[in-house]
Amino acid sequence: MNAYYAIGAVILKMRELMGKGKTMKHFLRFLGVLGILFILTSCSSNTVQNQEISIMEELKQEISSQDITIDKIYHVEIISDGVLVLYKKMNKNMVREAFLRQKDNEWEWEMGYGEIAINPDTENFLWHGTNDEDTQVFKITGVTSNPDIEKIITQKPDGTRKKTAKIINTGEGFKIWNVFYENPINAPVDFTAYDGDGKEILKQ
Repeated sequence: MNAYYAIGAVILKMRELMGKGKTMKHFLRFLGVLGILFILTSCSSNTVQNQEISIMEELKQEISSQDITIDKIYHVEIISDGVLVLYKKMNKNMVREAFLRQKDNEWEWEMGYGEIAINPDTENFLWHGTNDEDTQVFKITGVTSNPDIEKIITQKPDGTRKKTAKIINTGEGFKIWNVFYENPINAPVDFTAYDGDGKEILKQ
C-alpha cells in the first residue's frame, strides 16, 4: 500500500469518527485494524500469503469459540473498528455473518448478524439488513445465484440513499453483496441489478 494513501485513509477516518462523536478509543481500535492492511501489503508475496492464512485461522478460532463449526470463510471486510466475516457453517447451506474486534492483539467475537440461504433455484435477491448501534454497523447483505449480475444499485423508493453494492464472487455458483451505510437503513429499499454491459436485468 502506498504510504501516502494509507496516511490519507487514517486522516479521513479520524475526521469521520470524530465527526460522529466517537472517542479516541474507537479511533485507536481503527488504527489496530488498519495495521492489518500494512501487514498484508508491505511484505513479500509469500509473507503476505502466510499472514493472510494466520489471520484467517485466528478468526476461525474465535468464531469456533462460539460453538460454531466453520466450513469456510468467503470474505473479510474491514468496517467500523473491526472486521465483518462472511462464512459458511459446516453442513449448512447458509452465508452467515460475524463482527469481530481486535483487543490486546487477539480477535474477540462481538456480534452475529444473522444468515442468508444459498438458494440456487432462485435468481431473485435474498437479503437482510443490519442496524447495530453498538458496533456502528449499518448495512444490507445479500446473496444472488444469477451469474449475469455484475452490478447492484440500492436506494430508497424516493431515490435517496443511493449506493452501489460490493459484490464478492464465491466461485461456487453464487455471489454475496454488501452495501454499507453511515446511518441506520430501513425498509423499503429498491434493488436494481445490471449485467456486465450495463443492461438492467432485475429489479425488486
